[in-house]
This record gives sequence, C-alpha cells and structure tokens, in this order.
Amino acid sequence: MVFQQSVPSTLRQLSKYISSTLEISVTRDPSSGIPHLNITTSVSLLGSLPFPLNRMSLPSKSTQSSPMDGSELEIEDKTIGNIVGKLRVCDVEDLGSSLTGEWEEYTGFLGEGWQDNSRLLRTSIQSKEPKEKKAWKGESVAGFGIVKLDGEGGEGERKYIRRMVVRRGREVERARMVFDFLGDK
Repeated sequence: MVFQQSVPSTLRQLSKYISSTLEISVTRDPSSGIPHLNITTSVSLLGSLPFPLNRMSLPSKSTQSSPMDGSELEIEDKTIGNIVGKLRVCDVEDLGSSLTGEWEEYTGFLGEGWQDNSRLLRTSIQSKEPKEKKAWKGESVAGFGIVKLDGEGGEGERKYIRRMVVRRGREVERARMVFDFLGDK
C-alpha cells in the first residue's frame, strides 16, 4: 500500500523495525463549534537497525488536527507528499450508500468487522502529484470492532481498526490495521 503512495523503498523497509503509538482526541473549535480529530503519532525503534537503515533518523512525534465536517483539507506530509483529504463521521449502516462510483465495489471490505451501530471515521484522500503514474487516491474507515486472534475462541477483543483501499492507476491495495486500545487517559 505504501508503494502505491510513492513512499521510498528505504522507508518501507524501515517500517518493519518501528512501533507506533497513536494518541487520539476530539476537540471543538471554539469559534465554529466544528469537531476536530487530533492524532499524535509517536514512533520508536524495535531494537537496532541493519545497515543502511541505521543511517536514517525518524521523527519521534508528530501531531495533526483535522476538521471532521467533510471540508477539503490540504496536508504537506513528509512521507507521502502533498495530499488533499476529507474527514467525516458516518454510521456503519450509511457507509454502503456513501461509497459510490469507483469505490462502490469496496463497500464489503471497508464495511466488515464493525460493531453494530458503530460510528466510523471516514477519510477520502488523494495525492496532489500531477504526474499520472504517481497519482493515487484512497478511502479508509476507522473505528472500534471485535477482533478474534488466530485460534482464539470466545468473543474476541475490542480493538481500534483502520481499513484502507488505495488505488494508483489499475493497481489496488487493501489493508486492515489493528491497534490495541490502551484506554482513555
């Protein structure tokens, strides 16, 4: 998936050696009342890196605040480049009807595994890359769901999940990221 977003090979290899922690909060803009999603990502290394990756430095912490009203937002990202995105809240039941056009066929993948009556965070993003070969776009949904680990019986565990579909030309990648929920601070 990160290949489709034109992430350099060295950074893709580096991802095997890092651990990420997300701190998520929602605040309201005092003047407009619009809710904003604030995500602080902390990155740490898992042991020592092999050569030549040991020559790189990582940003240890970054924070992004995005309005959750569906308005268009331009972001300069150091990893994936300049992007345009929209962030909004939707219900699981409404996800299928809101994914139209080229995204309609991915409704099943993006909509599976959520708890009933879940409110999801839906993100639509695309690169601002003018060259068609590198231009990409993606849809993702995030929220809480129940995940059963391999061989686990019972009801499973509540986890924070992000499902993504990224397209670049005719290439399509799907991913599901599962995060441990460490609780409210």
